[in-house]
Formats: sequence, structure tokens, C-alpha cells
Amino acid sequence: MITSVRIWATNRPIAFVMILLAIYFVVLSAPLVFSSGAFGGDESKSPNSIDLSHLPFELFLATSVVAVVSLVGWSKNARFISAPDWSGIWAPIILTLYIGSILTPGLMVASGSGVDMGDVLASIPWGTFILFMLLIGVFEEGLFRGVLLHGFEVRIGPVGALLVSSVLFGSMHFVNWITGQTLGPTIDQVLHAGTLGFLFGAIALRMNSIWFGVATHALFDGVVDFNGQILAAAAAIASADPSVAETATTVVPSSNDISLSDSLLRVVLGHFELVFGSIVLWSWWRRRNRQQD
Repeated sequence: MITSVRIWATNRPIAFVMILLAIYFVVLSAPLVFSSGAFGGDESKSPNSIDLSHLPFELFLATSVVAVVSLVGWSKNARFISAPDWSGIWAPIILTLYIGSILTPGLMVASGSGVDMGDVLASIPWGTFILFMLLIGVFEEGLFRGVLLHGFEVRIGPVGALLVSSVLFGSMHFVNWITGQTLGPTIDQVLHAGTLGFLFGAIALRMNSIWFGVATHALFDGVVDFNGQILAAAAAIASADPSVAETATTVVPSSNDISLSDSLLRVVLGHFELVFGSIVLWSWWRRRNRQQD
């Protein structure tokens, strides 16, 4: 049975990965598809909110991806156990620094609205929080930058596979609309996830491993959720004291208020994932060509 599955996945890799993706799409959307809040009906659901009570479900998703990869014999080709190319370590390091900078708006809001950061930090169950983020990273990177990237790579090459897997990664976030999130924020999330997927995929190619993407993906989700908790605390304070809301809105400058003399720098800051992802992909391309010469 296992041998038959491996042969089928090897001979029809695109069909295999698309069926697997469809299964996960159903698994993720089915629990709430018939609820009253489905298809954008739950206005309380936000892209920045993560429910830690779903930890067992995330554990199932992460372990199932690892199990599937092992079952079909793709562990090395899907970059789960491949030897990393440490010459590209600068890429995840720079991405980590960028992710750290995302904390700045949240901290500025906290400063301007009177949020007690000690209370916010104390309210987070850090063990569960870190494990949850890592499991999300394992599932999403394992599925998209592991299974899907390899499945398409066999037929259309690494660059084409990177583009297709990035589009599919972004599109997968329509699950959030099906399970209640309103359509506008979901579309923004789909577009942003697609560009992030491009960057994570480029790093997977450059590092020849998905695990650097797992770590930075977990860090990114953690920072976004942490910012969301700061904003929620600021909103609670503002609801009690409307004067605080006016102060908080003046703390974070808009893009029109930031004067950048170099228009190229503006593009880099506004589209970091695509710009840096392209740089990482170009570095991978050059290194591959040198190794083939």
C-alpha cells in the first residue's frame, strides 16, 4: 500500500499535492462552514487574532504534514532532512531583523495610549504561545515550501514552483473568510500571504531547507499576534477614555508623513517581501549556476 502511494505520488506529483491541498482546505474550513458566522459573518474575527485553544488541532496539522512527507518518501527532496546551505544564512537573519522592526508600531501605540506592557506580557502563556507559533510554521512551511514546492518543482522547475506555491499559499487564506472573517481584511491577508510565501519559498531554495522558514514564519506570526494584543489593550483603554484614542492615532505616522529622499528606498520598505525575496532568489540562482559550471 505504502509503495503504491509512493509510486503514484512520484509519477503524478502535481495531482498528489493538489489533492493534499484540497484535503487540508476542507479540514480547515469544514468545522465552521455551516455556522451562522461563516462567509464573513463574524466581524470579531481578525487577521491579528490567534486562538491558542486550537493548539491540539495545530499539532494534528503539523504532525500530519510530516507524516505524509515521510509516507511518500519526500523527506529529503521536500527539504525536510536535506543538508542546509549555510552560505545563505544571511537571508533568514535579515528577515528576522525585519520581523523585529514590525514591533515598532505596536510599541509606539502602547507608549501613546498608556498600555502597560508588563500586563500584556504577563497575560500571554508563553510556553503555549511559542509552541503554537512553531506548529503553524511547521504546517504551513511543510505543506507549501516543502510538499507543494517539490511537487511542482519536479514538473515546472524551481522558479515556476515557487510562484505557483506562493499564489496557492495566499489563496489558502480564503479559509479565514469561509470561517467568518470579513472579505476585505481577508483579501488583504491573501495578497500579503502570497508575497510572504514568495519570500519564504526563496529562502527555502537558498538554504535548501524548510526549517529556517519555519522559525521565521513562527516569529512573524508571533509578532503580528503580539501587536494585535497591544492594539486590543489600547482599544480597551480608549473605550474608557476617548481622549486616549486621539493621542494614540498621532503616535504612529502614516506613510505620507515619512519623507524618503530616495524613491527606491520607499519601494523597498513598502514591498519588503517581494524585493528581498527577489534578492534571495537571485542569490540562489547565481549559486546554482556556479555549482553547475
